[in-house]
Amino acid sequence: MHSSQKRISGFAFAIGVVSGLVSIATGLASRAATAAAPFGLRGTLELDGDSTLHRFSARTTDVRGVVYVDDEALPAQAADVAALVRAGRVKTFDLTAPVEKLTSGDKGLDKNMWKALKSDQFKVIRFRADSFEVGPGGVPGASFRLAMRGALTVAGVTRPVAIDADGFGAPGAVRIAGSTSLRMSDYAVKPPTFMLGAIKTANEVVVKFDMELRTSR
Repeated sequence: MHSSQKRISGFAFAIGVVSGLVSIATGLASRAATAAAPFGLRGTLELDGDSTLHRFSARTTDVRGVVYVDDEALPAQAADVAALVRAGRVKTFDLTAPVEKLTSGDKGLDKNMWKALKSDQFKVIRFRADSFEVGPGGVPGASFRLAMRGALTVAGVTRPVAIDADGFGAPGAVRIAGSTSLRMSDYAVKPPTFMLGAIKTANEVVVKFDMELRTSR
């Protein structure tokens, strides 16, 4: 091999090593940028809709979630959940609820709803928020207003969504409650019918959530 070819080969090898090290360092930095917050989470997810017979509501308290915050904010500020939210330290909010835990009190309605939501294929409804804007409280008693943007996954279809919520602070905890309207057809869900099609449900439903984040320490 000529000396010029050796130099070119050696230079290419060095570039490859440096690029690899940069990629590893970047990956480590991105993973270290956020951390799962030590919060306990409890609350409800509710679907409200209408039909040609009457309005209906299905809800569940079997909700799971993870909140990711700036790793620098932990553990010093973990005890003040509301302060973390107001300071913009929350980076990602990931919430899931099992479809077949949504119940209305009417077994027939529940079975049709689960079928429409394709619960045999897609077991959970998921909301993942990754953009937050904090403003003044919008309702009496609220300490702040939270505009969240992210993605909602229903029946295997994921679409962007914006949800406005109100935050209510308490020692070591924060309660966040909000809602958004959606059309079932946007998620490839056919509004369920009953009694051989005599009773039809409306295409639009309202998704409500009411969650409490509390420090687990």
